[in-house]
Parts: sequence; C-alpha cells; structure tokens
Amino acid sequence: MLQENQTGKPSSDANEKHGDTARDIRFQSLTDFSDWLETQLENLEAKQCDFATQSSVRVFFKR
Repeated sequence: MLQENQTGKPSSDANEKHGDTARDIRFQSLTDFSDWLETQLENLEAKQCDFATQSSVRVFFKR
C-alpha cells in the first residue's frame, strides 16, 4: 500500500536548508492515494477546528 524510501537522504537543496528529510511516498493504486489523502485532510481539519483569527472573532460578535 504505502512505501517509503529508507535512504534518509533529502531529495532537494530546499529540504537540506530546512533540515527536513524527504519522504518518497508511492501508492499502489489511486484508491490507496485517495484514502491516504482523505485521512490527511481529516487530521488537518481536526487540528484546526478551534482556529480563529481576530477578524473572524470580531465578525462573529457583531452578529
């Protein structure tokens, strides 16, 4: 399903500058990719559910 490159080498100079190690992720099928992407989006939404900006709070209290 999901395969990662185990070399640990960054794939670009940009990754080296930021200290990130690149992950070479490959999917066996479009369905695997779709499922992985859906999971990533759900995790992102869960982390940001309580996020508010000063502007959005002002708009909320003006109602």
